[in-house]
Amino acid sequence: MLNKLTIFLSLFAFAAVLNAQNNTKSIYSSYGVGVFQSQDANAFKGMAASSYGFRHGFKPNLANPLSIAGRERVDFNLGFEFNNRLQQTSAAQRTDLAGNVNHVSFAFNSLRINKEKRYVNPLDTTELLSKWRKIRINTMLGLAPYTAMDYDYAIEGDTSTFESLLSVGGKGGLNSIYFNNAFQVLDTTISFGISVQRLFGSITESRLKNLLSDSAAVGYQQTIDQRIKGMRYGLTLGYSGKPKPKSDMWHTFTAGYTFKSTLNSETDVLLRTVQDFFQVKDTLSLSSPKGTIELPSILRLGYGLENENKWAWSVDFQSSDLTQYSNTIDSSSMNRMTRISTGFILNPERMMQLTENLEWFRKVEWSFGAFYQTGPFAVQNTQSLSSINEYGISFGVALPMKSRFNDKKTVVSYMYLNAQYSQRGTINDGLIKEDIFRVNLAFNLSDKWFKKRAYY
Repeated sequence: MLNKLTIFLSLFAFAAVLNAQNNTKSIYSSYGVGVFQSQDANAFKGMAASSYGFRHGFKPNLANPLSIAGRERVDFNLGFEFNNRLQQTSAAQRTDLAGNVNHVSFAFNSLRINKEKRYVNPLDTTELLSKWRKIRINTMLGLAPYTAMDYDYAIEGDTSTFESLLSVGGKGGLNSIYFNNAFQVLDTTISFGISVQRLFGSITESRLKNLLSDSAAVGYQQTIDQRIKGMRYGLTLGYSGKPKPKSDMWHTFTAGYTFKSTLNSETDVLLRTVQDFFQVKDTLSLSSPKGTIELPSILRLGYGLENENKWAWSVDFQSSDLTQYSNTIDSSSMNRMTRISTGFILNPERMMQLTENLEWFRKVEWSFGAFYQTGPFAVQNTQSLSSINEYGISFGVALPMKSRFNDKKTVVSYMYLNAQYSQRGTINDGLIKEDIFRVNLAFNLSDKWFKKRAYY
């Protein structure tokens, strides 16, 4: 059985770890507050994060409150990501490695009431003894990176009077603390979810312009340090049931909406002169303006089919009008983001559902998926705006781990290993292309902590 104290301490410890890490070396992270990170659990990364179409209560997932609806187990989930990124233009290229803890979560039953109608005389329905009630509430607490920024580049330019070298860089990101709840009332085929997120983090960007024609290489450096915090709220509604009572098939419809949010930022803007490129000479100004960041709403839809314990398929659609993004401190802009993904899994949680002995290869879950995304990045090229699109494929495997409960061995925990390849942008028209290879590792540890035991 899992150690409860260890789980709770881990959640607090990872808050500091997430705040200090980064998961990107992308030049595109210079837009806005950085590259938005996938909030889906690693259990779904092998399916291209196509998670909204899977049966409610299927696998815990921070991105979907209904993923814990009706689950009877307590789940602790911990995931890591490692990526290799090749950035290239028509004239040069660069390779970077990065990695981080990309989610940690803890899910449990908050409330479970199951009562049916009972009568004084079972053969006579006129006198009611007790009413029928069915209420299920599940809760999930978690931490995950929300955005990541880590970029640096240099631009050499000249005017009619002098030459200059502009060095630009930024680092930091936002993290999210989740408080998700899933509700099932009366009809357990209908689920309702609420997501509350606390966003927090810091971003530091600098711009250093050196005048190369000056004998002392005098320059000017501006540093913008933003400390950001705020709330995000979301609602999720879904149906998951069998088309026919005796059918082995399930189909699922899920719709999620994250409301527009306003984040607050406390900022220090420092302007200094430098000599010999990096040696600070004089401070010209220091100001501490306060600002706001507007994050647009997000719509996500999913549909899926599942043949119990054999296979499951899902398709996801996600959209956010990031042209509405704004930051009073930073004027960078983005484009509308639209993403469509689909995923397929073989042997979904078979060993959680069945008790008979199976061959090893029939215990393992296999998954694969593909996605295509337009935006949110766009580059002004001559007279037109070129959208930076991304597409990719993924593959995953889940290895069951056995635990012991009530002297009966049952598989209730899994280790996930997923790989994804994606490509973003192009080298045409002087733009930058990224080839990204990601590896995700996760552990989902489940147990029945609150099961009543009999004493003799």
